[in-house]
Amino acid sequence: EIECDISDPGHVPGSYPLYIVYGDHLSSSRSTNALSIEVDPAISVANIIPVAGPSGTMVMVYGTNLASSPSMSCRFGSTIVPADSIINASCIRCLVPAVGEDDVTLEGSIPLFVSSNNVHFPDETPQLFFTYTGDPTIDSVDPDTVDVSRTDVVVAINGTELHPFVDS
Repeated sequence: EIECDISDPGHVPGSYPLYIVYGDHLSSSRSTNALSIEVDPAISVANIIPVAGPSGTMVMVYGTNLASSPSMSCRFGSTIVPADSIINASCIRCLVPAVGEDDVTLEGSIPLFVSSNNVHFPDETPQLFFTYTGDPTIDSVDPDTVDVSRTDVVVAINGTELHPFVDS
């Protein structure tokens, strides 16, 4: 097994032949077969919606080059999950996994990273965080009876851990 660093920022996204060169750099010192290696465009993440919720929450991750590979994945703390779906180059959906207590920071949040190959995640300071909450519960609704002929009814839903669902 050989490990190689191909982090040269001069590589343009695309497919490249991969050879093994040993000894001097003469063509006779090169492997006779070549495999292909794909270099994906750099991805970045800008936003996550919702930013909090229990495990099992479906989040939308927004950024750039998010459709560069069919192997897109999210890492919540140290837990990696494949993208549930790739919406377009600017949006993927990931299902928030159950995460161990060791991953949660003092603020109750965990860092979120995105990878195009399920293996390499950014080494940089995290830009996005997801906050775990308890499961939401509904205690009451007011009013609890609604006239079906009305279209302007507002129903107040009261409970606990409802803040991730403010926009729902």
